[in-house]
Amino acid sequence: MDRFEIFTNSITKISKYIHRIEVEEMGKLNLRSQHVSCIYFLYTYGKLTSKEIVNISLEDKGQVSRTLDYLESNGYVFCDSDAKKRYNAHFSLTEKGMVCGEEVANRINNFLSIAGKGISDEDRAIMYKALKIIVDNIDNQKGE
Repeated sequence: MDRFEIFTNSITKISKYIHRIEVEEMGKLNLRSQHVSCIYFLYTYGKLTSKEIVNISLEDKGQVSRTLDYLESNGYVFCDSDAKKRYNAHFSLTEKGMVCGEEVANRINNFLSIAGKGISDEDRAIMYKALKIIVDNIDNQKGE
């Protein structure tokens, strides 16, 4: 296999595994894959604005807004503002959201443990650094 084939096949397979876990596992919690990131980031960071979630998750602004609306109407999150435009308002998990967030975090951590089995902390740090550099290089190339 050449470098391009290994790279693209690996990224594609990892992406498919992540999506399958989101769909199958989160379906058990009556959540869709797009809800996972919001719940996970709110669980991990605490209060966040929609804008911050967009920046962290790299999801579309409209998608994050729809996801937060769904999560709010189903009792997973609450917003500290009654304003119609809440892009800069803070969202937090409710008690129901915290229970779900813990379950989501546990499942994500379990996946990462399985995926990282046999990889040293040093190699893991190098891998993540390399992935970030690859993404940054591609992002910078798009602007040229």
